[in-house]
Amino acid sequence: MKHLVLFLALCSAGTAAWAQESPEAITPEQVRQYQEKRTASCTEDASQPGSDPEKGAQWCRCLASQLADHVSMPEWQAAAFHARKHHVREETKILQPYLRRAANVCRLPGS
Repeated sequence: MKHLVLFLALCSAGTAAWAQESPEAITPEQVRQYQEKRTASCTEDASQPGSDPEKGAQWCRCLASQLADHVSMPEWQAAAFHARKHHVREETKILQPYLRRAANVCRLPGS
């Protein structure tokens, strides 16, 4: 029983940090975590069988760098907020213009 109570407390602590009701409440640390998750996910997706994992990672780093240079903190906060709420459409709407720009700068693996 003691372990169950500890487990529930840890789960609550982990989600409490993300219980914000607005994008403005997302902290810079949470934005950084969101950015890291996006980059890790990109790298994983780009490392498909038959592809060069280093080229995929390089491409993802380029995208991450382009986004870091052009997306404002309020936009990052909003994207992280919507991602956490599983509002994919809203998250995509915020980042899509920047991803299009990044795609023009970064070379896809194998191109």
